[in-house]
Amino acid sequence: MAGYTIAVIMFVILLTAKAQIINLFTSDPKVIEEVSNVWIFLASFTPVSATLGIFENVVMVRQRFRFLFWVTFVSVVVAYLPLWLAAGLYFKSLMVLWIAHYAMLTIRMIPTAIASLRMLSSRDPDLATHTFTTPSINTGYSSDERQLLLSSGVDIQSDTHGAESADEESIRIRSIN
Repeated sequence: MAGYTIAVIMFVILLTAKAQIINLFTSDPKVIEEVSNVWIFLASFTPVSATLGIFENVVMVRQRFRFLFWVTFVSVVVAYLPLWLAAGLYFKSLMVLWIAHYAMLTIRMIPTAIASLRMLSSRDPDLATHTFTTPSINTGYSSDERQLLLSSGVDIQSDTHGAESADEESIRIRSIN
């Protein structure tokens, strides 16, 4: 949440200090006009990307990296590359580049948001009960493997760090004999 708050603060700063920031880098009127036309895209990029990052992190906890790869690949091929080429070949405008970038973000965000919300809902009970403090990549074992190890009497050490229940514990494998 702190990261998203910083993104919103950056958005406000970029909107309110637009002239001062642009003048730090150039005094050319043509450049100032071109950058002013796309400034809202530039300013809103941080909160939009932070929102996508939140959804992507939920999907990453489930280790659905192939899903993220294909969503990103399709968004680049379908949206970004055609608009980027159009911007370079026909329009020669920063506006088209920013539109291409936002089209790519939108195509990535829609399925990623749906997937992450589905994972957090009761339709995917494995994630609904999964704690974010115990990802399986810490030990190299999936939750099913961890349950099997626990039920077979493997000696484990729990590090609760003030957790209220066993579901919130971060479990480390101490020894396997």
